[in-house]
Amino acid sequence: MHGDEQAGITGLREVLERTTAAAFAVSSAAAGRVFEDLALGLARVLQIVKRLPEHDANAREHRWEMALGGRLDGRTVAIVGLGAIGRDAARRFRSFDVELLGIRRSWTPGATDPEVDELFGP
Repeated sequence: MHGDEQAGITGLREVLERTTAAAFAVSSAAAGRVFEDLALGLARVLQIVKRLPEHDANAREHRWEMALGGRLDGRTVAIVGLGAIGRDAARRFRSFDVELLGIRRSWTPGATDPEVDELFGP
């Protein structure tokens, strides 16, 4: 692990202590892949919150048991990095009525960002 990665991970402690989500999506912005990576990340979060793997497993095993998924609204979503993918993700998650926390390497105390509710640094 490189020094920058370690600093970023260490800086997440405050945000992670405030969240209870079991879903994380990690991506980087390779040319032409921004939308695909963002769509995959959003799909993964919804898959976990809605418990879709359990629904699929029940169907495969011919068990028709309800696996009631949760709701995304009212939850907290932390977005690490507010580059092309992070900013677009924030705008899309906003439609789910979540609290948005942003983590940006160039953060300074008191800084804000219009795409997130609270901004943190490393």
